[in-house]
Amino acid sequence: MESILPAVAALLPDLEFLIVGSPIDVDLTGSIRRQQWTASVEEHALRRCWSGLMPLEATVWNKRKAGYKVLEYLRHGVIPVVEDSQIIRTLLGERTEQLCELVRGGSASAWAEAIERSLTRSPDGAWLEAREKVFANWDSGTFARLILDKNCREGLRE
Repeated sequence: MESILPAVAALLPDLEFLIVGSPIDVDLTGSIRRQQWTASVEEHALRRCWSGLMPLEATVWNKRKAGYKVLEYLRHGVIPVVEDSQIIRTLLGERTEQLCELVRGGSASAWAEAIERSLTRSPDGAWLEAREKVFANWDSGTFARLILDKNCREGLRE
């Protein structure tokens, strides 16, 4: 995703994109900025944004981390925009499409379309209820076992 983000941003010129987790603060191009990760920067970004994109790069680790990020987005009332994956389906189950906007293909236009769809959604009562049902199924230990067990079997291969 990160490599096609400039193309996505060009298709959505009225939006701003912030990547939290950079070694330095930098404006990349026009509407794309990177900020160093700190807990307060992340918290501020999650309070301001409407949609959360994941994964940025399609590595094994990021695909696993996508599950954690999706839970963070949900906790903050942010609509996740994600590539369909087993980890997302395992975490969210039958509520996946109710809670997330799934990217249908990996092209810039597919990401832009999913982002646009996410902007029309609202964390309404049904969304909040679905989120709470997901949270009732996952505690930190259960989630950690899911991520670590699968990653250990795969050896974090790409």
